[in-house]
Amino acid sequence: MKKIMGMLSTLAVILCPFISHAFADIIELRGDYFCPYNCNPKDVRPGLMVEVAQHVFEKAGHQVNYQLLSYDEAIQGVASNMFQGVVGVEKLEASDFIYPTESFGSFHNVFWQKKEFDWHYTGISSLEPILLLAVRGYRYGEPIDSYIAKHKEDPLKVMFVYGANGVAEGARVLEAVDDVVFLEDVAVMNYYLGNSGKAAGFRQQPSGLAPVPFYIAFSPKNPKSNEYAQILSDGIVELKKNGEWDKLLEFYHIAK
Repeated sequence: MKKIMGMLSTLAVILCPFISHAFADIIELRGDYFCPYNCNPKDVRPGLMVEVAQHVFEKAGHQVNYQLLSYDEAIQGVASNMFQGVVGVEKLEASDFIYPTESFGSFHNVFWQKKEFDWHYTGISSLEPILLLAVRGYRYGEPIDSYIAKHKEDPLKVMFVYGANGVAEGARVLEAVDDVVFLEDVAVMNYYLGNSGKAAGFRQQPSGLAPVPFYIAFSPKNPKSNEYAQILSDGIVELKKNGEWDKLLEFYHIAK
């Protein structure tokens, strides 16, 4: 009997990695380029949210496949469960998605413009004489969202940028077109301008929009989404307890 038990124990050790691998999920994450939060998937350091997701889910025995996609396509793909999660989403943009209790921080969208453009935001009516540049699929909060909805068919009032790298497209339009302002997160735009050497040509000003928490959220059609959300929440809490969270924020130059 002891010999049989010993053989079974040895067999269990040999088969354990294969059994674990058999039950592992491949979690497909999608999002548009939003560095330093989610960056190029080919980079060694692919962004705060992606690094955290990879670490947390791999520790739980799963794999993460993160790829870039335009934001509205990512939302649509996760809504249909073509992909399991979207990176960098706010609750007002997909209210029926499954969210972790722990966010990754808060987006703070402000107006960006050329330094020589003499325009100041004094309320929603001050947008009327100029062109507002926004990323297709983003929600910014009121009263900006209502203004965009009202003027979305008027190319002299609102212009949308589209693609896997909305911040770069927005910056290019901002540089090329006069009398235009671009709504973008402070950390994301500063990161882009700093790395592209263009920071000296632009300035920001307040939009009146409150900072909004952002998440990795999961498909409402996936029966494992609540489990994924819990794993991610628990993992973020653990990273904050052991000090690794602060190290990640420091590496990506993200303010606490």
